[in-house]
Amino acid sequence: MRPGVLTSAQQTFAFIFLYIGFGILAGVWPFHTWSPVGHVAAPHGVSMVHAGVLMKIGAFGILRVAIMLCPEGWRHWAPLMAFLASFGIVYGALAGLRQRDLKYVIGYSSVSHMGVVGLGLSTVSVDGLNGAVFQMFAHGIMTALLFSAVGYIYDRTHTKNIDELGGLSRVMPVASTFFIVAALASMGVPCLASFWGELLVFVAAFKVYPILGAAAILALAVSALFMLRVVQRTFYGPAREAHAHLGDVPMALGIPRMLLVTVLVGFGLFPFLLLNVIQTASVPFMKAVLP
Repeated sequence: MRPGVLTSAQQTFAFIFLYIGFGILAGVWPFHTWSPVGHVAAPHGVSMVHAGVLMKIGAFGILRVAIMLCPEGWRHWAPLMAFLASFGIVYGALAGLRQRDLKYVIGYSSVSHMGVVGLGLSTVSVDGLNGAVFQMFAHGIMTALLFSAVGYIYDRTHTKNIDELGGLSRVMPVASTFFIVAALASMGVPCLASFWGELLVFVAAFKVYPILGAAAILALAVSALFMLRVVQRTFYGPAREAHAHLGDVPMALGIPRMLLVTVLVGFGLFPFLLLNVIQTASVPFMKAVLP
């Protein structure tokens, strides 16, 4: 279907409903509340699909349906999108800081990172679109690795409570490494894939919404704080006697997780491999919807 077949008024009216509908699935604040609870209630494998795929379907729906059908509505509602996305970034970081359950931590981290996707889309620019799509991919890989690591830890320790864990890096160094690498990616550390998506989004956001862009970057410092807190309390310090006998990740279970690590590091070191692919679609897309 060709974009822009509706009148400007019709697009403005329809876009906000499409945005809310798909935004619920994408975990857009304030429609995010189902997502962290769903992570905790679901089995670990389902949580991987939930954060890695399901939330991205919502963001893709905004991009491919709402924006494609209602480009004028996109322009009209872009400031509201930017506000909700920025608030979601800040809220997710602050809420994650107070959590004691590992899956709640990841759940609220996902709300914050999906806010980065929304902020990129709200810039109505090629750079913002490139960053949003890159972040969607990186976040999917990163959260899959986080939930897989938490799943293994829970299967061995039978707890996800941070206060009941500690010193796991001495008992499970491989499982700990998988979680720590994913946590570093969540913090936007350079040489990991999520760094490039966040960088593109924030550069684009600063050009269009400098105050909201600055607030979102400050929220990254908070998200780094709560991830470092989780890593310190869960994997370092004295090991608990009850966990001293636990085994580490066997080879058969380690290979799929290692593939996820390889993707995070590979696209972190060579982002152009993905950006070139995204660029071939984003530039024609922007010309089509906003000629």
